[in-house]
Amino acid sequence: MKLRHKILLGSSLLAVLPVLVTGGLVSTMSTQLAQESLVDQTREQLNTIGELKSEQLTEYVGLVERQLRAYSRDPGLVTGLRDLGEGYRAVSANGAIEAEQRQLVSEYYRDSFLRELRRRGGDQLDTGPLLSSLSEAGLALQYHYMVANDSPAGFRQELDAATDGSAFSEAHALHHPRIRDFLDGAARTGGYEDLLLVDAESGEVVYSVGKYMDFATSLTDGPFAETAIGDAYRRAISAPSPDDVVFSDFQAYVPAFGAPSAFMASPVYDGTEVAGVMIARLSASRINDIMTSNAAWRRVGLRETGETYLVGGDGTLRNNSRFLVEQAPEYLQALRNVGVGAGVVDRIEAVNSSVLLQPVNTSAAEAALAGRSGFAQATDYRGEAVFTAFAPITVGGVTWGLISQFDESEALAPVFALRDSVVAGSAAVGLVLLVLGGAAGWLFTRTVSRPVQHLENTVRQVAAGDDSARARMTTGDELQTLGDAFDSLLDERISQYEAAARENEQLNNSVIELLRAVSQLSQQDLTVKVPVTEDVTGPVADALNQMVSEIGDLLNDASFVAERVGLASRRLKLQADKVRQMAQDEGVEVDAMAAELDEAARTMAEIAELAERCDQAAAQASETTGTALETVNGTVQGMSLIRELVHETEKRIKRLGERSQEISGIVDIINTIAERTHVLALNASMQAAAAGEAGRGFAVVADEVQRLAESSRNATSQISGLVHNIQVETADTITTMGRTISEVVEGSRMAERAGEQMLLTQRTTSELVEAVQEIASGSQRQSKVSLLLQQKAANVQLSTQKTRQRLEEQTIQTKALVLNSNNLLESIRTFKLPERAIEQAPVEAQPLVAAGGEGHARSSGT
Repeated sequence: MKLRHKILLGSSLLAVLPVLVTGGLVSTMSTQLAQESLVDQTREQLNTIGELKSEQLTEYVGLVERQLRAYSRDPGLVTGLRDLGEGYRAVSANGAIEAEQRQLVSEYYRDSFLRELRRRGGDQLDTGPLLSSLSEAGLALQYHYMVANDSPAGFRQELDAATDGSAFSEAHALHHPRIRDFLDGAARTGGYEDLLLVDAESGEVVYSVGKYMDFATSLTDGPFAETAIGDAYRRAISAPSPDDVVFSDFQAYVPAFGAPSAFMASPVYDGTEVAGVMIARLSASRINDIMTSNAAWRRVGLRETGETYLVGGDGTLRNNSRFLVEQAPEYLQALRNVGVGAGVVDRIEAVNSSVLLQPVNTSAAEAALAGRSGFAQATDYRGEAVFTAFAPITVGGVTWGLISQFDESEALAPVFALRDSVVAGSAAVGLVLLVLGGAAGWLFTRTVSRPVQHLENTVRQVAAGDDSARARMTTGDELQTLGDAFDSLLDERISQYEAAARENEQLNNSVIELLRAVSQLSQQDLTVKVPVTEDVTGPVADALNQMVSEIGDLLNDASFVAERVGLASRRLKLQADKVRQMAQDEGVEVDAMAAELDEAARTMAEIAELAERCDQAAAQASETTGTALETVNGTVQGMSLIRELVHETEKRIKRLGERSQEISGIVDIINTIAERTHVLALNASMQAAAAGEAGRGFAVVADEVQRLAESSRNATSQISGLVHNIQVETADTITTMGRTISEVVEGSRMAERAGEQMLLTQRTTSELVEAVQEIASGSQRQSKVSLLLQQKAANVQLSTQKTRQRLEEQTIQTKALVLNSNNLLESIRTFKLPERAIEQAPVEAQPLVAAGGEGHARSSGT
């Protein structure tokens, strides 16, 4: 293997291996660090989201509790519960219902209810036990308010009362609209589906806003006594405080057609005794909206796979899974893959909800339900690897598990991308370094080796003057060939060098002679003659002699011309100095004149400006005076009008006092009527009390009439006080209006006098305006003349300045010309010129043009 191949291979390995090792280490370390950072970030994000959802749930439940606690204390609700309970007992006392009505209720249970239950995805149900457990009163009320109700389920609250004429329907017509309004208002924030009132004495549901199948049933031994609503009733009826609100967890509730429902109940006290229980049926929609952020997972930072959900004590979800909403087919297939029963999956698909259906048997859910909080990397209910944060949350005494999670693949996606980038970058760098290493190895084989150093030493010996030095390479490679060629070249070059040395000896002597002559010429001696030889320096010497001869003649002519140019330059300089001095004197005078004209023009401009301002001020004063005169005239007219209006107002106020006295008479009549109404109410109450049970309804009317009489009496007292106040204020106002009329009359007189003075001022101001206008007109004309004169002086000054600049430039050029002619003469006189017979006229007597012509003629003759 040749040397270059060895060096190339070694340098390539040294360049690539460290990069590959470093890239592997960097990839491993960066992936590990990035993964740890992302896990910490995910932990913080999931914990924050979980805390936020916990606060929202707590706030929601607290809102419902406050609403129920406040409404359970409402006197109207207490009265309504008492009246509805009495009406319910009256229906029970009437005995069995008609057979036709019983048959229609039975058909509703067997047909309409089951059909709606199947439509909503519910399971098949035997309605026989439900129907058989109803009391006669329950059958009658369900017939009138459910079966005979023209509105379908979900809209039955639109019926205010049935047409059976019962005491229950009367109480229902009285209290139902108000309770319905409360439910409609609370449903916007609390997720209410229905509001029920349960009688404490019988345990019967005596009222329901929505009129579902739990209406008119018993919660002690009825069909739904063992459900969540029965549990809520029993806990609320035995609550130690009227402020207690109990909560029963979500269950599939049959009267709601199998929909998940939870119940919150509050005891209703009539004084110090428990009159009954108010129960609110809650849907899962509000909790689902909170946990799913209204299906806006990305907006709250849960990206593509993150979600939060609640797990109940039964191990099922309390809100919909995100994947059911966004990726239903993949979600359902994932449930089948992890072993969820086919029936459960089909039910989730049918009702499009995972509440109370989706089982969650994960370690995170178990830990949260056990009361532990934490963060883990685990498997979720779909069998996917996730990062999950879990914590318990207690709502109304019920513990749920609150889970927040991200898919591990999404959470660690930046780590995988970083790892791929590092590997790709390392491979690219390794490839580049492989190419660079190969190139470096190739260059190294050509420049760094022992044979090359030997060759270098040989060259240095030859350069030092050792003509016998030779490479004599014995490497057996290309360098030996190079060394042999170098030795042959040295032999040939040395023989040529010896022959050239002899020729150089002869040439050197001729050059020495030539240099000696040139040395004399360098000392300005143009009389030297260079010897001409037969070698290559002969033509050079001949040409040099000829050049020296011509330069001598040229310098003689130049010297003659330079003397005449110097004389003319000195004369021109004297003349330019005189002209420049005159221009400077003229410039000073022009500057002084221009300054005086400028000052005069500025003064005239100020006078014109001042006159113009005076003109404007005078005109404005005249205009202002005219306006003020018009204002004063208008004020006089306005004062007259005000005086008339005040007289008219005084008359109206007097009539108002008379009307208030009439109101007092009417109030006395109303007060008399109120007294008689009060007496009538007392008599009616006595008659109702004497009538006993039959007069209870009339007693209520009598109470209302008595309250109306008391309200009328209070109102008439207030009206009497107000009328008295109006009469007092009216008398004060009449007195004030009299004083106002006097002040208006006096103001009118003063305004008239001011108008006369303003008219006199307007005339004087008009005369002043005319005088100022004449002054302003003359000042403007004088200012224009001054401006024209100033402009002409400025033009003269500018022209003088330009003339002065031109003379200064001419003086500078003249000085330079004299200096250059002197320098030229000095330079020529340094040469030793050959002698020639030149007829020169006296310099002082010859003009410059003649001298130039003669010099040119001599040069041409030479």
